[in-house]
Amino acid sequence: MRPALADKEDLPVVAQAQLARRSKARFVELTLPWRQVEGTCNVGVRCGEARYDWGKFDRRFQTFIEREVPVKSIRITNAPDWAVDGGRCPTTLNDRRVSMCPPSPDHYSALRAFARDAAHRYGPTFSKYRIQRFGLWNEPNLINNWGGSPSVFRNAHQYSDMLAAFYDGITSRGGDPAVKVDAGEIAAGSESPLAGGSDEPRAWARYFASYTDRRGRSSEYDALTIHPYSEDPTQIPTKIFNYGALPGVEGRVNVTEFGWAAGTPPPRNADQQWKCTSAQEQANKFTATVQDVRAMDESEATVKQLVWFSGVDNQPDPQRHGSKCVDNTGRYNSVDPTCELDPAPQGEVRCVTNAFGLYMVAPDGTLDSASEACARPVELAFIAAVSGRNTSGAPRC
Repeated sequence: MRPALADKEDLPVVAQAQLARRSKARFVELTLPWRQVEGTCNVGVRCGEARYDWGKFDRRFQTFIEREVPVKSIRITNAPDWAVDGGRCPTTLNDRRVSMCPPSPDHYSALRAFARDAAHRYGPTFSKYRIQRFGLWNEPNLINNWGGSPSVFRNAHQYSDMLAAFYDGITSRGGDPAVKVDAGEIAAGSESPLAGGSDEPRAWARYFASYTDRRGRSSEYDALTIHPYSEDPTQIPTKIFNYGALPGVEGRVNVTEFGWAAGTPPPRNADQQWKCTSAQEQANKFTATVQDVRAMDESEATVKQLVWFSGVDNQPDPQRHGSKCVDNTGRYNSVDPTCELDPAPQGEVRCVTNAFGLYMVAPDGTLDSASEACARPVELAFIAAVSGRNTSGAPRC
């Protein structure tokens, strides 16, 4: 499970950790933004241990561990401004929104040092956190996640070179060679081919795999990770197979995000309607995906992770919601639809950007009750998948 966590600490994180345990999640994957840990540095001077601010993430990882939900993998993203070309990551470029920027090649050595120290702090050999896998970036094939650069070919090559520094840091003396390195986190979503979509690898993925393989670096990542959001569950094993056939990948593909949202698309999001479905169909599609991926033969792909993205909006985004989304008690009072819930959920959470969630958490950390969570078909399907038990009737969530 990949829970979507707000930047706020304490209650929202505790709430999601409790609910992840109640959902019988075998593990979670969380994010470690580089810029939040090493936000300041004298440019040209390697930042030492004393300049790192690990505290929030120590507490966040510990929160899940204390509730017996292992943090199996972390995704390192977001270079700090001092490491970005030009000294600042813009929020927009050429009228495009920019979410994150990669480090400049001059600062790959800084990324190497950060990856080394993060692996030593959180990896399985030297720490109590025992995090097994480190992934690099989030959907780097999207322009807004790569500083706004429109050159897919160049961006893929830059990512490969950055990954080499990342891998070298993790496996170096002072790091933790036991950590598995994941590459990609590739946005691979599409509607059904019958509706004009495609299950073929994105151009960025083809460039990355070919370039990395030609340089003899395909062994420097354990798996290529993809986010194969799809209209039809059968598309997901197809995408796994297709990405696994890229040069050097050799079937080593993990799914680190997938899912469907419960609700109906509003008119302005009609082109995204394939992401929305009914609550029962959401559960059916989840179950079908798990069954199909588990049925894949190892000669087709070696899938070690299949991660449901539990995206719950537990912190309002002023640009998307505006103040009307939260009343004076801090609770949501309207629906901001990626997929609209009809009727709008009452009580604890009433403004949802993505109803992918197995459960819901209010901004103040208020939880769903067990009966509310168990009333969602996808929660029962999730528990059945991870526990191997039949959840018909009234399972304990």
